[in-house]
Amino acid sequence: TTLSCKNLVLTTAKKSPSPCSRKLKKQTSANPNNSDTVALSNSEASERRSKTMSFLGKVHGVGLSIFTGMWNTLIVKCPINHLRWLFCKSKKFMSQILPGIVNSTMALFSKSTINRNRSLSILYEGGIMSKIKYEKIRVQKGPFGNLPTLVPYNDLRKFIKRESTLSVSKLENIHGVKRNLTELLLYLAELYIRLDQKHNNSILTWFNEDKNIFEIAIGSDAAPFGSYDTATAVLVSFINIPDKLCSSEHNYLLLGANCSEDCPYMLNYYRELQAEMSQIESEKFNILDRDYQFRFSLFPNDVKMVCTLSGELNCAATFPSPFRNVCKSDLSLVVPKKTTAWSYEKRIKDAKSVATFKKKNPNADRNKITGYIAKLNSRQEFLPPFDKYIDRIYLEPLHLRNNTFQKCFTLLFTIVTQLSMKFLNISQAKWVKQLAAYESIPDNAPIKIFMNILRYKVNAGKLVIQLLKAFKEEKPLGTIRFTGEDSSKFARNIGLLTNALLPYIDATECKVKICALLFAVVNLRHAAALFSRIHISDKDIQLLREKCNNYYTAITLFFPASSHLSTWHVGNVVSDHVASCYGKFGLGLGINSMQGRECKHQKILGYSRHSVPSKRWEQIFEHEFIQCIWFKGVVHERYSKLKQRSKLLPVPTKNQCPYCVILKSECKLCSSKEMAEVKSSIFNKNITPHCFGKGTEST
Repeated sequence: TTLSCKNLVLTTAKKSPSPCSRKLKKQTSANPNNSDTVALSNSEASERRSKTMSFLGKVHGVGLSIFTGMWNTLIVKCPINHLRWLFCKSKKFMSQILPGIVNSTMALFSKSTINRNRSLSILYEGGIMSKIKYEKIRVQKGPFGNLPTLVPYNDLRKFIKRESTLSVSKLENIHGVKRNLTELLLYLAELYIRLDQKHNNSILTWFNEDKNIFEIAIGSDAAPFGSYDTATAVLVSFINIPDKLCSSEHNYLLLGANCSEDCPYMLNYYRELQAEMSQIESEKFNILDRDYQFRFSLFPNDVKMVCTLSGELNCAATFPSPFRNVCKSDLSLVVPKKTTAWSYEKRIKDAKSVATFKKKNPNADRNKITGYIAKLNSRQEFLPPFDKYIDRIYLEPLHLRNNTFQKCFTLLFTIVTQLSMKFLNISQAKWVKQLAAYESIPDNAPIKIFMNILRYKVNAGKLVIQLLKAFKEEKPLGTIRFTGEDSSKFARNIGLLTNALLPYIDATECKVKICALLFAVVNLRHAAALFSRIHISDKDIQLLREKCNNYYTAITLFFPASSHLSTWHVGNVVSDHVASCYGKFGLGLGINSMQGRECKHQKILGYSRHSVPSKRWEQIFEHEFIQCIWFKGVVHERYSKLKQRSKLLPVPTKNQCPYCVILKSECKLCSSKEMAEVKSSIFNKNITPHCFGKGTEST
């Protein structure tokens, strides 16, 4: 009986199987192109959906609870890759659900602070963007609507104007604005202290263990608004961040005006600025519960501006240097005379003496005044607007480097000109006309070979364009100004340019001149790399003195008529300034470079192109505040240390000459007997009897 009962139960169980335990004929799988449908017939797919809903209703309940339980099971148990595939292949999800999610999220995101900062980053990335271009980017549509949703340009301009909290005041009798120096320094000091704390005290550098003194640099230069639009910008930077001094984002506008840098208004402003600097240095300021002081230690300016700040004559005076009491007639001496720096007491005495002379001789012409100053063995005409701060002015390395390389290029081009005239058999008078018709010169002429190497191998296309323009307009080479890029390319490729002229040289004297010029440029290249550096050592300073002396001796010995003030400064002043700067800060003269300020001028030019002419400087200061100051406090990731590298010193390979850095098989000058005679002459500071191959000393 028991067995029969058990059989009855088993029989009943076989007659009523569970729907889940029944073996499927075909598993459910989605269509590869649309996961909304499955690879089953419509009837079978509908039946399986009904059975799924019926079974899940017993587990999770009725109504929306079924879908909630189904979603929870799917999101927890389903593999991520398969889940992503299901969503991406679902036409219903991609067309009806996702666009709504994206648009609602973007509507909230567009009003967020993150999007505002993102919009400002796009507006200022790589310079300022025009309104038309920004709006075109802003309204670009993605697959689900407006992506990305940037802040409208007009709203962004309102924010920029509202957030520019550093006050500016208009200048009197001239168009321009200025900031209060004290307010600017306090704002920037607090900003840098906060950044330093956030980055584990890795940003600020303190000198001579004085962790409460900020070293400040102030300089003035013409802003590049075009040839017929004169303007001046005064910039402030913190020496306590030496690795960022060459960045435009760490040089800040103090004043901007539509006038020249040496006009009467600017002279009055320099006097006011000097008084304000003296007042600031005498006080202590509480910043974030700690007392700090400010000291104005550097004034990065070109030589012309240094003369203005010192109240001196220009560099055409009898005593042309604002740093040493050297006479113009002594600039070409192979063995220079001993000179000293101008003393502050002598400056004041001479300025008063000149003022008395002008008062006694009110009708004296300019020549008499400059002659009287020369008789005083001086170059001082007025009381210095910067007063005692002029004793803290150093040589500016960027302009010094560019000027000296430009002069060397002019010497090389003079040799090219002489070889070309001889090759074409024309006179000097006809040569200028021949250059104006440059295209008609034969391709195998020395000047054509030289220009092609300059364009295609040296990659100095901008310099070639300037030269061709000067040829066409019949202008001298002195009108061409070298940039840092031109200097670097010329210095690195001097061996290539000089060796290319050898096939056209048949005179020993010309080859000696080229060897002397090659020797001078190679030494100048090394010297410029050293005196432009920020980080330097005692060993580097000693090497710098040697290289500067070699360059100066080579120029004055073989090209005495071409020796100029920049050459004299390299040979006799710059190494002393580097040593002085190193003793004061433990850093090189690179901290006095105007490289970051020249980059800043390009940004100022970009700001001006997107400003209203009548409010140009006001809007320039607003843009500069947001991009260079406000962003540092909001987006801290913008700070990163720059790796300093020299573009002047090429690294020779095994197959290259270590001196001129061209292939050893192509180098015909460095190991020549003429180069040996040149080096011997420079070492002895006198041209050897056999230098020009005549057995007698050449003049």
